[in-house]
Amino acid sequence: MKVRDFLNQLADAKVLADKAWQAAVSIYGRVEVEPVMKELYPDFNIPADKPEPAPAAKPEPVDVNGAIRAERKRAADIKASGEALKVKAEIVEKAIDDGISLSDAALRFVDAVKAGNVVIPSQPQSIQVGAEDAQKFHNLAVDSIMDTAGMLRDPARRAEIRGAGAEFAPRSLHGLIRNVLVRKGVRGVENMEPAALVDQVFKNASSQGTGSFTNILSNVANKSLEQGREMAPTTFRVWTKDRPVKDFREMTAASLSAFSDVEVIPENAAPKHGSFSDKSEKGTLRTSGKLYTIPRPTIINDDLGAFTAIPRAMGNAIECAQEKELLDYMYGTTSYGPTMNEDSGTMFNATAVTSSGGHANLTTSGGAPSKTTLAVGLKAIMTAPRAKGNPKDAAYPTGAMPRFFVVPPSLLAEAWILVSSAAIPTTSYSAGAVNPYAAGGLCPLQIVCPAYLEALDANGWYLFTDPNVIGTFSRLTLLGKESPTLTQAENQGESPLGITYTIFYDWRWMADDWRGAYCNDGE
Repeated sequence: MKVRDFLNQLADAKVLADKAWQAAVSIYGRVEVEPVMKELYPDFNIPADKPEPAPAAKPEPVDVNGAIRAERKRAADIKASGEALKVKAEIVEKAIDDGISLSDAALRFVDAVKAGNVVIPSQPQSIQVGAEDAQKFHNLAVDSIMDTAGMLRDPARRAEIRGAGAEFAPRSLHGLIRNVLVRKGVRGVENMEPAALVDQVFKNASSQGTGSFTNILSNVANKSLEQGREMAPTTFRVWTKDRPVKDFREMTAASLSAFSDVEVIPENAAPKHGSFSDKSEKGTLRTSGKLYTIPRPTIINDDLGAFTAIPRAMGNAIECAQEKELLDYMYGTTSYGPTMNEDSGTMFNATAVTSSGGHANLTTSGGAPSKTTLAVGLKAIMTAPRAKGNPKDAAYPTGAMPRFFVVPPSLLAEAWILVSSAAIPTTSYSAGAVNPYAAGGLCPLQIVCPAYLEALDANGWYLFTDPNVIGTFSRLTLLGKESPTLTQAENQGESPLGITYTIFYDWRWMADDWRGAYCNDGE
């Protein structure tokens, strides 16, 4: 072995420069070692060449205590070097027993590492974990799983767990199980086969806590669920509103009418009491949901992705279910919406408002969106009569303007051109004519395009007011449970072995007011 290779191995084994110098000189001589040492250890002061030894003097008394201290230091240094290289304990002990120097021991350890004679740390009998440590492990495990699935959004957290935290972050389902079992004091985890790992973690599933297997997966599932909901291609939150209710009994949603007409007060007379005439619609909450079991073989196969992909898909599905239910309800069995409790008329109808149940907010011989057809819808909403505070009051229009332009995908491009153009895109107007439906115009419209609407009617389109001006549709939700619930259970006995996720949500759509809505059937 050349001098340079020898010294490089000592450096890799973290042998101090002075020890490396002594070891190399003893083997190769000062002349060959000195230039290489200057290059590899530029900060090392090479000792001066020793002169010829003087005639032997009378031997000094042996320092027994000093020799004992030196031997203890040699053993400690060799042990520290072996542990740093993770060399097996028996190799370290033999180096100490053989009485070799630290530099020679380092060479022996380098050969051991090359031969694969490194130690696999044994599992402790019991690990006592404090609440703070358990929470840190829980958070690290959850974020590591989300990062592995490509769902961790915080770039700083991603960098953290891929950097300093990478050594402790589980990147597989089996890695997570091993971490959890070790923290519970289970021995021999590193040698367990996948099936034994899964059975062992199920056996310990009843032992709950912040860092437990089930709690970690539950947190991952709920985060995945929320991301699935956010990613769902739905629109209903934009143009409808929520109405939390306290239970499942039929509820009456009363919306106050306009205040009764203001009258002239004669001299020396008291003003008369005004009134509101409550109009109401009815609705009843209900529960919808599904369950899905991730089978035991999937866990044994180390399919970590199932524990993020499935809850995410469930969250996406429940959002799409709400959108579909709303559009089916809006379209109705007659194609013109639900029947209103207020006057027994369908939400959209072409009957004059002076007739019973008439809303005059439907164009049946309609057409595609254009400046002309939009103007008809604008007029229908603005001139819809306000609910009277008193039956004797004079009719008065709402004056409200539409805010949302709801179209199926077939009409999206045309609607976009119509609403986004700075000038009205028609040859009957000059190029400089202001578009009242564009941003900054008199009646700016926001396009909403529910994909499912295409399956109901590819030609029809709608206008709706802002729900804070005149609410048209409300989503009933259970008070205090405004988000879906996802439960997780480990199946035993008659159920298929595995982990079952159940998702359910309490919601129901109801119509609020026809006065802020208009429909053109496009045909």
